[in-house]
Amino acid sequence: MYPYGVPGAVNVTAGDLSRLQPGEFLNDTLIEFGFKWVTRLLWLQNQALTMLRVLLRELEATDPEIVPQVYVFSSFFYKKLNKRKYACLLLRRLYTHLE
Repeated sequence: MYPYGVPGAVNVTAGDLSRLQPGEFLNDTLIEFGFKWVTRLLWLQNQALTMLRVLLRELEATDPEIVPQVYVFSSFFYKKLNKRKYACLLLRRLYTHLE
């Protein structure tokens, strides 16, 4: 059941899950689950961004000199960057562009 304990939650059964196999078609339950899951994910990301903005405003109010030195990147960006052969050069270019 997703989201659990919420009116209108989607009940995904074992039969629904079998439709995730290659060659099978999705049914209405799986599509509705996907919509609800993506909607919840986007809502959570929006909440996280809102919290980050609030934290940066508080930092700006308490220590405005440090704010220009703060850069926030996702862990996904760091992992991708870390895999790159020329990560230092990419970071230098990005930093120069942000200045």
